[in-house]
Amino acid sequence: MTSVPLAPRQAPPPTRLRSLLFTLGPVWHRWRSGVRSAAAFAIPAGMLVAAGHSRYAMFAAFGAFAVMYGDGRPVRTRTGSVAAAGIGLLACTGTGALLGKVMGGRAGDGVVTVVVLTVVAMAAVYGINATRPGPPGALFFMMTCGGGMAAAKAGVAPATIVGCAALGVTGAVVVTSISAGIDYARGDRMTGPRVPAVWRRLRRSWSARSHAVTTTLRVGIACAIAGGIAVSLHWLHPYWAMLTALVVLAQGPHRTGGRARAIHRFAGTVAGLVFFAGLYQLSPSGYWLVALVAGLMFAIELFVGSNYAIAVFFITPTALFAGGAGAGKGGAGPMIRDRFLETMIGVIVAVIALSVVAPRAHRRTLYSEQQRMQTTARELLAALHEPMNARGRLLCDKLRFDLKGYENAGIDCAHDDARWMHSRWAAHAELLHDGHTLLTAAEAVPMGVTAIAPEQEETHLPAETSASYIPRGIFGADDGGSQ
Repeated sequence: MTSVPLAPRQAPPPTRLRSLLFTLGPVWHRWRSGVRSAAAFAIPAGMLVAAGHSRYAMFAAFGAFAVMYGDGRPVRTRTGSVAAAGIGLLACTGTGALLGKVMGGRAGDGVVTVVVLTVVAMAAVYGINATRPGPPGALFFMMTCGGGMAAAKAGVAPATIVGCAALGVTGAVVVTSISAGIDYARGDRMTGPRVPAVWRRLRRSWSARSHAVTTTLRVGIACAIAGGIAVSLHWLHPYWAMLTALVVLAQGPHRTGGRARAIHRFAGTVAGLVFFAGLYQLSPSGYWLVALVAGLMFAIELFVGSNYAIAVFFITPTALFAGGAGAGKGGAGPMIRDRFLETMIGVIVAVIALSVVAPRAHRRTLYSEQQRMQTTARELLAALHEPMNARGRLLCDKLRFDLKGYENAGIDCAHDDARWMHSRWAAHAELLHDGHTLLTAAEAVPMGVTAIAPEQEETHLPAETSASYIPRGIFGADDGGSQ
């Protein structure tokens, strides 16, 4: 039986902003992910160039971004994750392209753009935070919607944009399937913990006190304000300001982490714009442009998990080349100026939203996650009085997911509200230990075996989780953690 993880008895010290800004983790172990990303784009884009459609080759990136959503996934689910992300990216690209075609240049275009992009951002943020698939998050869903919109306004047919993006999704799925097959043949069959079904995770987070809803609310308000400011200043592409606000806020209520992402976003974008200006002067096109963007996608994969500022340095020119393919005319100066100003607006709005919108939501989230975890634990204990079956296994998966949510909520409180959380941490750690003790014991029960006999004399659980031991934190009264 696996050991039960122990939460530290003292709350972790609040994260220092400096440590987040200048941390650089290892990168070269991700070279395979970088190769997959480069190939997923380069193959379909190269095919478009070879077919004489160089002008549209960059639109393949809108679908090829899906390959990044398979990174770190088990072999058995990797291709499905990429396909699901690809469908979402196609939907966002198509929505943006149709909006750009219908509304481009008409009265109210800016307002409609902000509304639609805000809805896309909120939907993506809620889905990502509720299901917890991991990086790269909601960024590319809004990016592809905005890019499709810009291309359609420049006169490219929506069917062409979506068709090229679909070719990119196909490239992402094929490359992912090949890599999964290679890993399987090599015996590198990475497995991950089972999680509840997607619809269960989405329904689970549909609560005003949940992390997903709080984050979605902040993102929606910040995107609407940042986009509204850009529109009021008569800028043509307010989505860049909205995208910046999304990136800063999309991971949740951790204020120090949000400030670090804001600084990373601003610094990375400024440096990336200078880099883009140099690349733009080279007038890359055809296979040379495809190779360039493939190299940028390789670099994004290397750094996206280690230092976000460096990743943004490469994301910025990638987004500009992909979104501006077939649309860019004249010099790069106005484009760079607008992106700089829009980024500054998005950063300022997002940082203010971190402190103003639902400033104590982390407390309510902690209490909500505690109640949810306790409820699941009680259901699992009741199920252990019956022979272990499929429902029992599902409850184990659900409890593991709920324990992680409760653990994350505690960490957010420790970083954002250290004084309030200090007196509550010991009870929080004990409750986590009790939950993991029950989970570990339940997972060891074979199918068809009754863990706790009806007479509560015979048990297949270890001593500390037998019928004579009742974890007080799980089966006692809720402690009112949000008070």
